[in-house]
Amino acid sequence: MDRDKLGTVMRDKLFEFLPPGYRYSKQDQMIYLPAPWHSRIQIIQQAAGREQFQGARIRAAWVDEECPASQGGEEIFTEIMARKKPGQDLNIFYTFTPMNGLDWSYRRILDESSPNRYKNVEVYYASIWDAAKSHGGWYTDEEISEIILKYPVHERKARLEGHASILDGSLYFNRSAIEEAKLRSNKEIGKVGKIKKEGSGFPHFDECETGGLTVYRPPANGHTYILGVDPAGGVGRDYSVASVWDREDLVCVAEFSSNKVDPDFFGAEIVLPLGIYYHGALAVVESNNHGGTVLSQLRGRYPNLYVRQDWNSISHSYKEEYGFRTDTRSRPRILDSIARALRENSWVPTRRLLEEMQTFVMKEDKKIEAMEGYFDDSVMAAGVALAVHFEQPMTTYPPKSFFTTRISGAPEDKWMGV
Repeated sequence: MDRDKLGTVMRDKLFEFLPPGYRYSKQDQMIYLPAPWHSRIQIIQQAAGREQFQGARIRAAWVDEECPASQGGEEIFTEIMARKKPGQDLNIFYTFTPMNGLDWSYRRILDESSPNRYKNVEVYYASIWDAAKSHGGWYTDEEISEIILKYPVHERKARLEGHASILDGSLYFNRSAIEEAKLRSNKEIGKVGKIKKEGSGFPHFDECETGGLTVYRPPANGHTYILGVDPAGGVGRDYSVASVWDREDLVCVAEFSSNKVDPDFFGAEIVLPLGIYYHGALAVVESNNHGGTVLSQLRGRYPNLYVRQDWNSISHSYKEEYGFRTDTRSRPRILDSIARALRENSWVPTRRLLEEMQTFVMKEDKKIEAMEGYFDDSVMAAGVALAVHFEQPMTTYPPKSFFTTRISGAPEDKWMGV
């Protein structure tokens, strides 16, 4: 299959491999092989969408050029893998220039250290020097040097060496600090499940495969928690994320993530019991867009909602509003809080959060956001929690012994003359 349309290179190369007697139907883009194969080869455009790849089982697939995650590339690849015949190997050949930066193909195919990488993957790189005459190719060294100079510097690694890199901006968070944070990250697999509350009883954790919540550490007596919430629409794109942090040692103890949960359900059935489970954690809900729906399920029902102070220019006074409002003024607070935790290296984040941080770039217009095809939901959920955590530190009290009155000097019976 081709990226957008039937490319002549791919088609011509494919026809070179076919045996005599094949029949090509241009109308349905199908190649029929003669005996003894009695097989078919179908050519499908990736731009046609995931549904076009549903159907009969297949033995092999050749995917030419990468389709970004934002355009369904990962979903298409998953659909192809689902068409594997029982008891037979499915061979997928994927040829592409990684021009989409650190997109899904990097995470699922190229990055050997990624926990989300597909199994049984073999990667072969080809550079422009493989096409040099000294290597049996057709370009002279002088011609290769001219080709290299034609490409922008930030594209050369991908175009000339076949290695994925950041293409649409400079990495915002310190890369070496992220690698160091990975050593501190929550390496535990955690328990997957959901928080259940029956009647007036206290919520409890119910372990199951479909809960969407990962608990790395259960609530501990005497600890206080903060809960960052980044809501989404639940239509299969952006993720609704709830991130719980222990304010004693800044460990991410639990995280919920799903892109198929409605905002009202997310607030009432996920955030509410999760916050109660963690000792009534301070719930910091991003109030933009679907955040209003989540807050409507929490107001009057949850006892510890974050309240911000908004200045009213008409009444010249501050007004209390629920939730964390993200705009051009408050967004830097979110990113700066994560940068502070990363710099001080006194936190224990999740691998998912660190992976998202690796895709945050500062573009030419100085806008800081995730690269095309990537998500920022874990970053935003953690960011609002950490911003409030740093701006409103916990009140700490001295030990009881501190308040004990002590009298220095001679014993009482001495100076009283007894």
